Amino acid sequence: MKVLMLGWEFPPLFSGGLGIATYGIVKSLQDKAKIRLIIPSAGEASELDRVTIIGLKGLTSKEIDIEKLNFSLSFPHTEIVEVPIQF
Repeated sequence: MKVLMLGWEFPPLFSGGLGIATYGIVKSLQDKAKIRLIIPSAGEASELDRVTIIGLKGLTSKEIDIEKLNFSLSFPHTEIVEVPIQF
């Protein structure tokens, strides 16, 4: 099974308490699924098996396109909708 998660934070980066809950969810799922966790800014690489953490802050447009392609190939009957980001 593959799981795509969206989160706000993940250890070792914290800005509140949500990272601890996200870590618990990822830790419980890691033996049952391959997880891709997308967060605003990623810290050091996770030592968890079968977990890929993607920090949006450092992604290039090419990397975003690759993520979209991987997602659409994994889930062919889904539609990817982008939310415009204004800075």
